[in-house]
Amino acid sequence: MTLEVTTSINSHELPTRSGPRDDVTPRERDDLYYQLLAGAPHTRLLESCYDLRLPHLLAERGPLTAAEVADALGLNLTRAAKWLVLLERIGLLRKLDAGYQNTERATGLFWDKDGRENFFMRDQLEYCRRVNALDFNEVLRGMPLPEAVRWPPRTKEAAQHLELWMSITANEAITALHHGTEWNTTRTVLDVGGGDGGIACALVRKYDHLRPTVFNLRASADLARARIEQAKLESRVKVVEGDFLEEALPGGFDRVMFSRVLADWSPAVCQMLLKRARAALNPGGSLVISEPFDDTNRDLAVSWEFRYTFYDDFGAGTYKSIAQYQTLLKNAGFTQFSVKDRIDDTLYGVITAQ
Repeated sequence: MTLEVTTSINSHELPTRSGPRDDVTPRERDDLYYQLLAGAPHTRLLESCYDLRLPHLLAERGPLTAAEVADALGLNLTRAAKWLVLLERIGLLRKLDAGYQNTERATGLFWDKDGRENFFMRDQLEYCRRVNALDFNEVLRGMPLPEAVRWPPRTKEAAQHLELWMSITANEAITALHHGTEWNTTRTVLDVGGGDGGIACALVRKYDHLRPTVFNLRASADLARARIEQAKLESRVKVVEGDFLEEALPGGFDRVMFSRVLADWSPAVCQMLLKRARAALNPGGSLVISEPFDDTNRDLAVSWEFRYTFYDDFGAGTYKSIAQYQTLLKNAGFTQFSVKDRIDDTLYGVITAQ
């Protein structure tokens, strides 16, 4: 069979595909097309809510009609009415007889449970806005990227840039580790790629018997030492410098932990790290992985993998399923697994292996 490919395509002309298409119905084709096409409207609608502070307006004044919203925000009434219908369709608003109000899920997006504005969502939106303004075709062709992260960070400033982002999601990681596995039978913990030491410090505050060691590159290790000293935890949290891509991990630990580390690397690199982790464990020791799983929230995985396209030095196919992690663990010699799916109030699930 030969496939004829056109070298230039007019606006009304597409390459033909030979062979039957009985495996895809017209409805399935159209459903996929509109599912993909609807991504941009969802993002723009969320941005508009944030920019115009519509949730805040409704929280302060209660249900409002389209005319009242338009008047309060200085909007064209006809366009505002269409906007509100769309926001209702994507689940950000609910329409009552008295007007529109925030849904419970929308309230959860814009404020945390203590009533503080959601910094994490704001940061994500601002990043999306910046990268969406770039010509993505040119990005794929290799144009210089304004916010590329280089690995390894070789300067204090580069390490601070990397660890700042990690610290933003640290509270969620701590919550996942607390609820996702037990710590009572563990004393010594190697926190591989442990950032600025924030998670190690939080663990020893919660579990007095723990003695973590943060393993990281020199620039990040310096940040961890400063944080540990500031917290007056030098006697309980250690720091060891090293490059986990180039050398073995230090040994003699009851537990080795990867928190928000393996999701940055390809399966091949993860396989190597898990084998090194097993060699670092005491007999009967355990391994903990706390990461997002791509089979528990595919949209989350797609969003982050897209974001990684703008970070040059991280691998492809980094977000992995629970089954994929289990296969990697088996190949590294682990035989027993405990899995906690995505934990409430976090992006993460937890796998414990022995």
